Amino acid sequence: MNKIALMLLGAVLLSACSKQRNHKDDGGCMPGPVSCNMPAAYTANEAKRTIAQGLWGTLAFQEGNCMPIQDPANTTCRTCPVQRKLRIYPYTIMQHVAPIDGAFYNGFPNSPVATVMPDAEGFFQVSLPDGRYSVLAEEGGKLYAFGWDAQGGVSPVTVAGITKANLTFTYRATF
Repeated sequence: MNKIALMLLGAVLLSACSKQRNHKDDGGCMPGPVSCNMPAAYTANEAKRTIAQGLWGTLAFQEGNCMPIQDPANTTCRTCPVQRKLRIYPYTIMQHVAPIDGAFYNGFPNSPVATVMPDAEGFFQVSLPDGRYSVLAEEGGKLYAFGWDAQGGVSPVTVAGITKANLTFTYRATF
């Protein structure tokens, strides 16, 4: 009985961490006033944009069971803004890099054309000329790709003028 009570207490503490705290680079939680109200974060971050040319957006981390359920109040799915260094590379296709585990890579053959660190609310912006890029985030000593395109491009983003890209880590979420 005591083991069950301890497990329940641990689950409550972990879910509170997910709801009210930002994620560290190792996937854990860190103290902070960050809200997991993503619509509010997107709105607040839109007002921060100052670049006239380039890429901007919000970086977030999603975890838990994100399958559609009957009672949304009981979901374990959480999406919160996070801080991770973003590396922007020339557009790179899968044939030129080797994944180490799903969406993770050890490195890229080219040097990044830019790097940017989002703020505590996940906001980032970087001046870039128009073009195609691969945008990856540092996570646990590896590079995380946010997806691929039909041509095999790794974590592709096309910048044309001012381009918004909201990026979300999903490797700890179930769909």
